Amino acid sequence: MTDKKVILVVDDDAEVRRIIGEVLQVLGYTYQGAADGFKAIELIRKERFDIVLCDIRMPGMDGLQVMAEARKIWTDMPFIIITGFVE
Repeated sequence: MTDKKVILVVDDDAEVRRIIGEVLQVLGYTYQGAADGFKAIELIRKERFDIVLCDIRMPGMDGLQVMAEARKIWTDMPFIIITGFVE
């Protein structure tokens, strides 16, 4: 039996979270979503995720701050920083 990987998707845009989540489910992954960095850290304190997909530009706490805080909790938690901005 294989364990499903659990991925945390952090993005302030609900539509982006939904689309990424649908793709992950089609690929056989389980995911949770967080609308901001503060909620992401709250979830990371409760659960170890296999990987975090995190928007870099969010109000309040940006993706790099989320990664820094998460790594204080889980030092080896993998992150992929994503963005829709071109610059």
